Amino acid sequence: MITEVMERIFARRPGNLEQILVRLVGGAAFERIKRSTPDRRELPLAVAQFLGVSEEFVMEQAAQILRLPLLRRVPEVEICSAAEAEALLAYLQQGAVPLGGLVQPRAVVCVNPEAAGSVLIQNRGLPIYLATWSQVRQAGQSASSAGLSEAQLRTAAAGTLVELLKVCEDNGASECTILQIEGQLAYEFAVAGGKVGQGVVHRKVAPALRDLLAGLAPGPSVFRRRDGSLIHFEGIEFGVQQFRVGLRWKPQASALLENKPAPANVIPFVREEQKSPPEATAELKALKKKVLIIDDNSTFSRVLERFLQRFEVEIVIQNKPEDALALVQRQLRAAADLIICDLHMPGMSGSDFVMKLRKIVELKDLPLIVLTSDHDIETELRLLRQGADVFVSKSEDPRLLAVHVEKLLERANCRSVAA
Repeated sequence: MITEVMERIFARRPGNLEQILVRLVGGAAFERIKRSTPDRRELPLAVAQFLGVSEEFVMEQAAQILRLPLLRRVPEVEICSAAEAEALLAYLQQGAVPLGGLVQPRAVVCVNPEAAGSVLIQNRGLPIYLATWSQVRQAGQSASSAGLSEAQLRTAAAGTLVELLKVCEDNGASECTILQIEGQLAYEFAVAGGKVGQGVVHRKVAPALRDLLAGLAPGPSVFRRRDGSLIHFEGIEFGVQQFRVGLRWKPQASALLENKPAPANVIPFVREEQKSPPEATAELKALKKKVLIIDDNSTFSRVLERFLQRFEVEIVIQNKPEDALALVQRQLRAAADLIICDLHMPGMSGSDFVMKLRKIVELKDLPLIVLTSDHDIETELRLLRQGADVFVSKSEDPRLLAVHVEKLLERANCRSVAA
């Protein structure tokens, strides 16, 4: 029955995956989904979440229309050297992995054949399989990090950041924006004459650099390098729509960066903080409001954590809503003063979490914000009826989220004073 419906939808067969996705959700909805999904490899998943079906179901329909076999489980890629790890990263960048090894692959598995053009040209004549990005990523994830250790990647990320600042300063800039674009980590800065300098971070270092940046705190910060020199960051800004970090630093930092350090001589930055007595720290922590973040995307959770530090709150992160629900069931009001929950997560969805939370009598009025990439008014109305206090799209201006957080924390504070 599903196949017959799909055949009627695609009376004129689309030539690529994106055309299939457009036919599934409509042009306007697809453009909204595309704008809120910077990593194009995740488009089928985003469309599946929009339709309320599985990622595999969407790819199954695409495979039927494109007349390509669907691989439901992609075996892990075996690599034996750093060079092979580098080659595998090139595959993953295009949403693909080789089947049967990198040296003599038997086939290519990909999310979107059109987006994997150079990989398919390189392996011309080999069979092509479709698979979900979740399966492709899992197949290459453990293998792709084998070329460098975690410590080496952190060191390389810190060295990359130092060199990036040097490039900016060589061009007279003391501000820079680092952001995720089309699956790549890019940077840009303004130069004289109204021109903009741009570049892309090496794909192997990009994940470690994202983690490093997500670990920085908003506001003035001082970081020390191994040689003892300091870099003063005057401002760090985080956006919640996608990974976006704004950096500002003092111009005199250029004197500290004259000699380019070798990656081995650079260590991840460590924020300098004044240490407080244990009793003062415990007292301060007890006075802070607690915000529980529930999101299966750990990078986004860390970015959101830094975004919320302006409110001087204690942050608790749970990647699984099931674990978050167990936590609030055990601790009740002590678990959080405010919950920020993503809507689309594997297993228990944000909607399911809201309904289960509101069934707990003691937590029926606990402030709750639901974040999502959806723009559907029906979804918003449904969540508000189920008990969410606020529904915020990740594509909205982050200042809107900040206002809602501030007001809900004030409400929580009034309730605790009244109690």
